[in-house]
Amino acid sequence: MKNFKYIATVCLLFSLALASCVNDNFDEPSASSLAYKPYTGTPANITINDLISKYYGAIKKDSLTCVDKGTIIEGTVVSSDANGNFYQTLVIQDATGGIQLSVAQKGLHIYYPLGQKVVVNCDSLFIGGYGSSPLIGSDYYNTTKGKHQVGRMNQSVFASHVTPDAVANSSNIPAIHEVNSFNDLSYKDKNTLVTLKNVSFEDAPYKLFAPEAEQDGGYAVNRNINFSDGSSVVLRTSSYVNFGNMVLPGGTGDITGVMGYYNGTYQFAVRDITTDLGSSFVKYDAVKIPLFSEPFTTSLGTMTSKSVTSASTTGTLDWSYSSSYKCAVISAYDKTAKKNIAVESYLVSPTIDLSSVKQAFVSFSSAIAYADLANADSNHRLLISTDYSGDPATATWTNLPFNMSPSGSGTFNFVNSGRVGIPNAFIGKKITVALCYKSTSSKASTWEVNNFMVDEGKGVLTIPLYKASLLGSDFGFTAYSVAGTETWSLKTSYGFKISGFNKVNKVNEDWAVSPEIDLAGADAPVISFDQAINYAKGGEYKSLSTFWITDNFTGDVTTTKWTQVEIANYPTGSDWTYVSSGNLAVPSAYIGKKVHVAFKYLSTTAVATTWELKNLLIK
Repeated sequence: MKNFKYIATVCLLFSLALASCVNDNFDEPSASSLAYKPYTGTPANITINDLISKYYGAIKKDSLTCVDKGTIIEGTVVSSDANGNFYQTLVIQDATGGIQLSVAQKGLHIYYPLGQKVVVNCDSLFIGGYGSSPLIGSDYYNTTKGKHQVGRMNQSVFASHVTPDAVANSSNIPAIHEVNSFNDLSYKDKNTLVTLKNVSFEDAPYKLFAPEAEQDGGYAVNRNINFSDGSSVVLRTSSYVNFGNMVLPGGTGDITGVMGYYNGTYQFAVRDITTDLGSSFVKYDAVKIPLFSEPFTTSLGTMTSKSVTSASTTGTLDWSYSSSYKCAVISAYDKTAKKNIAVESYLVSPTIDLSSVKQAFVSFSSAIAYADLANADSNHRLLISTDYSGDPATATWTNLPFNMSPSGSGTFNFVNSGRVGIPNAFIGKKITVALCYKSTSSKASTWEVNNFMVDEGKGVLTIPLYKASLLGSDFGFTAYSVAGTETWSLKTSYGFKISGFNKVNKVNEDWAVSPEIDLAGADAPVISFDQAINYAKGGEYKSLSTFWITDNFTGDVTTTKWTQVEIANYPTGSDWTYVSSGNLAVPSAYIGKKVHVAFKYLSTTAVATTWELKNLLIK
């Protein structure tokens, strides 16, 4: 299953918690003070998370089952249908998780405002899943699918099972999970209130939130919200919200809302545009038209595919359009012959005139699977030229590094390229941009691309300063052991690896120190790497696996003055899944200097993790 797809995986479906189904207008009852009395009935006897775990089988299969008699949960309302999202749905959350209550009632925010605590007596109610997202409601027979699923409770059933507990208060809302990267999200975030930190709207200011003309089969529109590390999450908005025709705001900031989920895709929903979005975002009055745009919504559009033959290629291959995923796609794996083909293929833009602009950038979203990780950059390139005349082999191309998150497996991680700055040498001229794909007979990735755009404005020109895959080679790193007998080792598939476990947990302190790296000329250098951690216990492992920098390495790690660089994203600590560290800003004291960076590993008799590292990049 593809891990994350932008829009495509859900373009004809919808999550109940994220979008309205129909354009229902109704008379909103007069607001009144809801003097609910404190609940005095039978107290809750199971947490929301434990309830979900107990009935996970039915939730996962999108079926339903009757909740055991006597089951009572409590939670606080974190959704609101006041502005048009969360159609006939109430989302409640306790300290352990969240769940949807499906109810045939409108204007729920009047009677169940944000912060309203409720107690749910689940006797005779049903629990199940919609797109593997948990919800409680009544038994409903879906004639289209030919099976029973959770449907909406009528108002009488709802009123007899859901009891408000005292007056609504914001203090009832559980601690809000702050999310800094897509990798921070987990199953427990479904139907809970989260804050997305330091994010931006990918399509700002080029698109509206949710115009009716773009609604999918679920009467909603998907956009991308980008984290600072380039990862993304879907923003899903009903086309009937009162802010649907507002232009997506620019800049960066924090956004609070409810995290939904549908068949493998996390879907974030804003409740109130005026309160959920931080004040640092920039508002626009009108949609901007870019210099060039190809969204790949129906075809390759005005971009053309060109193959190059050479001594290193054994065939030719064109880029194609995927109607299933609404993107341009290329893969040199021959499914029929079950072999890889060595090709070099370009997806080329028409001529773009930069004669009247002072700055310009390129941006797009892409996902790369089955990649040769050691050569991902050279096999997936963004190029620019002023002399392209129809044959990529005869043009003079300049490489423009962009943000990517290639996977060596079948996982598709869609990330935004970032606004890749076009060098000054091309400003004021007519240019052509292209995506260049390469494969070999031993490795052929699948590359999917959408929302390709060139426009006037400031971008960021990314220049790799140091790159080390760490796959089978130390790339100039040196290992230093301060305590213990265990040491760093190199693995062809896993990169740097160390474990303090040798029959039993042992005390160790080990450093892996880079060669000297020159940061001269870089005004905003960042560092990233991929890491996996297993056999951890609790959260302590984050203090045992750390990253450091210095500008005066003495040759002895114990006498060198080090500065710790906080790792933004850690793995779970309990599996072999690699997680990106995120873009770690180089401390200002080291910008422009010659530095060494280092990975420091500690283990104790209580905790001895295995730490694996690869794909270190300073740019």
